[in-house]
Amino acid sequence: MDKTTKAAPALSPENTRETLIREALRLFGDKGFDGASTREIADAAGTNVASIAYHFGGKSGLHRACGEAVAKMLANASGQTAAPHEALPISSEQLRLRISDILKRMAAFLFSSPQSDLAVPFILREMAHPGEAFEAIYSGMMEPVHKRLCVLWAGATGGDPESDEVKLTVFSMIGQLLYFRIGARAVSRRLGRETFSEQDITAIRNVIESNISARLNIAAKGDA
Repeated sequence: MDKTTKAAPALSPENTRETLIREALRLFGDKGFDGASTREIADAAGTNVASIAYHFGGKSGLHRACGEAVAKMLANASGQTAAPHEALPISSEQLRLRISDILKRMAAFLFSSPQSDLAVPFILREMAHPGEAFEAIYSGMMEPVHKRLCVLWAGATGGDPESDEVKLTVFSMIGQLLYFRIGARAVSRRLGRETFSEQDITAIRNVIESNISARLNIAAKGDA
C-alpha cells in the first residue's frame, strides 16, 4: 500500500497576501500591533515569515495593508463611490433616502457581515492607538463617508456641510450604529437574549431611523 501523503497545494501569491491580511487583522485586533508576532501571523496564514517581508516589506507594512483593507471593506459596505460634492437630488425626501441607504448598508455590514468580526476589533485598537493603519482607515473611509453624509444632511436641512454642528450631528448618527455593534453584548443581555436575532437587528435599524428622521425634522424646521 502506498503510504505517501500528498502535500497541501501551495497558496498563490495573491491568496497568500489575502490570507496574511485576514489573519493579521484577527491577531492585531485581538492582541494589538506589539502583541501579535510575525511568526504567529505567518503560522496562522499557513506560510512562512519571509512572505510578510516579500508582500508587505515587514510587519509595519502588513499593519498598514490591514488598515487599507478595512477602509475598502467599509467603503464598499457603505456604497461610498461618489465624490462628496457630486450633483445632489433636488428633493429633501430623496436626500433623506440617500442618508437612510448609506446607514442601512453600514448596519448590514456591522451586524450581518462576517468581515465585521475582523474589522471592528481592529478599528477599536487603532482608535485607541492611532498610527499608519488608522490613517489609512480615516483617509480611505471615515473621512469620505462622513463628508458625503454631511453634504446630504446639509442638503436636506439647509445647513452648512462644513459647520461643526453638521459634522457633529453626522458623527452622532454613525455613533448610534457603532454603539449597538460595539455594545452588542450589553444590549442583547439587557433585552434578555444571548445574541441579536434578525428581528432585533431590524428593531435597532428602525429606532436609529426614527431618531435620524426626528433630528432631520428639527433641523429642517430650524432653517425654515
